Amino acid sequence: MSLFRRIISYGGIIAALFLAATGPVSATNNAYGSKFITSMTYMNVGTGVANLSVKFVDGAGTVTNYPLTNSDGSARTLARNASASLSVSVLSAALGSTSTWISGAVINANQPLVTTMVQVSTNPTIRVRPVSNGFTANDGNSTVILPYIAKACGTNKLTTRFNVQNIGSATEDITVTLYWPNGDIAYTQTESGIAVGQIVAVDMGSVTVTAPTSSGYRVPNGCAFEGAAQLSITGSSKIVATAFESSTTGREAATYESLKSPGDNKVFMPSALCNVNYGDGAQSSSYVVHNSNTSTPTVSITYKYQIRASNGSLGRVLTKSTRKGAISPNKSLTINACDDIPNAAVGSAIINTANASHTITAISKISGNGVYAIAPGIPEGDAGVDAYAPYVRYSTRCFTATPTTAV
Repeated sequence: MSLFRRIISYGGIIAALFLAATGPVSATNNAYGSKFITSMTYMNVGTGVANLSVKFVDGAGTVTNYPLTNSDGSARTLARNASASLSVSVLSAALGSTSTWISGAVINANQPLVTTMVQVSTNPTIRVRPVSNGFTANDGNSTVILPYIAKACGTNKLTTRFNVQNIGSATEDITVTLYWPNGDIAYTQTESGIAVGQIVAVDMGSVTVTAPTSSGYRVPNGCAFEGAAQLSITGSSKIVATAFESSTTGREAATYESLKSPGDNKVFMPSALCNVNYGDGAQSSSYVVHNSNTSTPTVSITYKYQIRASNGSLGRVLTKSTRKGAISPNKSLTINACDDIPNAAVGSAIINTANASHTITAISKISGNGVYAIAPGIPEGDAGVDAYAPYVRYSTRCFTATPTTAV
């Protein structure tokens, strides 16, 4: 199956935020306890040859400039529409990284770039490769949202790690606030003196949350936390963030990028599935919508879908709209596609508010039979004419009707 991800043409600087780990192969057989190494693939979408430089900034604010050079020592350039990759595994000596190392990176170029980060596990039983996109300063904001954060949630005990990066021009303070779906605050912390390019790394496995206090909300059975993160920075600076969600009992893992608060009144979801089987079991979509605004938007969802037959053929295009109700400030709403569209439906969705001045952020999740993926919804204001995919991978082994158990 194909999963859609947000790829937008950027200009100027690409700020890449990621988790990187190096060292021996992991002994554990779950994704959360395994080591991952980041590979950045970047593409020149400008009109001329790109000159490039990259620097890394770790959680302590230490800056390491890494020269991008060819094998003969000459400065590396990138032709128009060309792409190249940089794996953290080859940078260990230059970066002084040890068995575990977490950092952010900034790629500078004289041409517009797009970039994708791929997390590759050193554990041979963990074969998923979570993918997320880089940012420019235009993607940053004084407040950004991660609409879904988890701690030991669901059958696979999914737990989120996330990094927040200062992409402004001055040292500032960054505040992390977690909200339960009913709007109650679960956790808050402020990290002072975060330098430009520096990251704040949060591992939900180590966070102790406060239980919800409002009546009428029950934490899902076996779930320590699920909700949203609102991330903010002082002064006139901007931040971006990337979330890395992984299973403490299984092999599932996924990443996604932050969204600017307060969002948009219309959010596009390129994937909508209800028990669609592409040969490796049924998979379905769900969406998490968060309101970081002071208003109370009324949310509806509209699907465009077709029914997929067992032979792969698609029926006529159908439309279904459903009103989902109001979301108060700091609250979240989960929408399950199978509540609205029939089995074997495949298509897309648009989530919108009744009032154009009321805004939301949202993410899409696809899960089922070992598949787990997350992607940020695309605000209407971010939709573009061109789409670029810096990282494209194809393997016939990945698309057989009888995949291995370690998907």
